[in-house]
Amino acid sequence: MSKAFFFKGGQYARYDVDGDKTDDGYPLPIAGNWPGLPFTDGIDDVVIWNNGKAFFFKGSQYARYDVAGDKADDGYPLPIAGNWTGLPFTDGIDAAVLWNNGKAFFFKGSQYARYDVAGDKTDDGYPLSIAGNWPGLPFTDGIDAVVLWNNGKAFFFKGSQYARYDLAGDKTDEGYPLPIAGNWPGLPFTDGIEGLALWASAQGGATVSLVYEDKVTENRTEFIAKVRSICDQLSIRPDWLMAMMNHESGLNHRIQNPSGGATGLIQFMPDTAQRLGTSTEALRAMTNVEQLDYVYRYFLPYRGRVHNYSDLYLVTFYPYALGRTDDFVFGSERSPEWAKKVRDQNAAVDLNSDGVITLAEFRQWVFRGIPASIRDRIAN
Repeated sequence: MSKAFFFKGGQYARYDVDGDKTDDGYPLPIAGNWPGLPFTDGIDDVVIWNNGKAFFFKGSQYARYDVAGDKADDGYPLPIAGNWTGLPFTDGIDAAVLWNNGKAFFFKGSQYARYDVAGDKTDDGYPLSIAGNWPGLPFTDGIDAVVLWNNGKAFFFKGSQYARYDLAGDKTDEGYPLPIAGNWPGLPFTDGIEGLALWASAQGGATVSLVYEDKVTENRTEFIAKVRSICDQLSIRPDWLMAMMNHESGLNHRIQNPSGGATGLIQFMPDTAQRLGTSTEALRAMTNVEQLDYVYRYFLPYRGRVHNYSDLYLVTFYPYALGRTDDFVFGSERSPEWAKKVRDQNAAVDLNSDGVITLAEFRQWVFRGIPASIRDRIAN
C-alpha cells in the first residue's frame, strides 16, 4: 500500500494513495517521528531514489534518510554544494521529483535542472526555464512540491493549488489547476504544502516498484532491497539489473543451462564462478538473496564504466566490447574465424544475418522481448 507524506511547517500528514484520503490521526509533529532527521520544520522538499534512500532538503543543506531502517543516515546534514555534481541550486531548492526513467528534476524559482541518478551528476545544458518546457503547466515559477504517483501521473503544487501532469503524454492534463481544498480528502494543509514524498508503504519502501519485481517468487522483500543496495554501490539503475537478470534466467536463481553449465541469476559459467571464489553447484544451493553477493562481485570491476542497460548486459555477454564503437565486430580482436564462432554460438544476435555480430546489433537485440510499457524505464 502506497503512502504519501505531506510536510508543512513543523508538521506532516500521511495520505493513503490507494484509498485517496488522509489517514486518521494527522497532522503530527515532524520532531520525534522521523528518527535522526535534523530538519524539524520548513522542509523544502523530499525526493526518494530507487535504492530506498530519501533526501530531505532545507535551505542549502540536505539529509539522507534510510526508508527501510526508518531513520536518518549518520553524518548529515551536508551542504548541497559539492555533493550534487553540477546542480546549479546550491543555496536551496523549491521542489524535486524522480521520474521513472532514472532522471530527477530539481526546481528553483523559474528554472529547473535535470539530474542523472545513475551518473550522479546534472545533465549538460541546465538550468532551463520552466516556461516553455513543461507543456500546459500553469506554474512557471515558485513550485512548492512535486510528487510522482505509481500510475504515471505527477502532481505539481503551488500555494493552494495543484496541477496533474501526464508523463507518457509529456503534458499537463486538462482542467488544471484545481484547489487543494476539496480534492485531497482530509489533508490539513489546504493553503499550501512545503514538501511531499511517496513511500511504497506505511513502513517505508521505494517510490516505484522495480521492473519484473512480480517474478521474484522467493524472499521478494529482501531480494529487492538487496538489488537496490548493490545497484547503489555499483552506480547503476536497479531496473537495468532486474531486466538483465530476467532476460538471462527469468529471475530463477536455480536455473541451469544443460549445454554449458551456466547457472543462476546472470548465468554464471563454471569458470566465472570459480574466478569469483565459488562454483556453479554452490550457487545453485544458495538463496536468491545470497546469490546476489556474487552478482555484485561480478560487476564490481566495471563500476563507473556502465552507462546504460545495454552496457550492463554487455558485461555478461562480451565484456571486451564495453567502450567500443557500435561497428565493433564481436571476436574480431582475435581473428575472423573467432568472430564467426562467436556469431554461430549466438546466431539470434546477428540481426541482419551477415555472419557477424556488431555492437550495434547487440544493443538492439537486448531490447527484444521487453514490453513497450517498461522499455523507456530501461532505455533512458
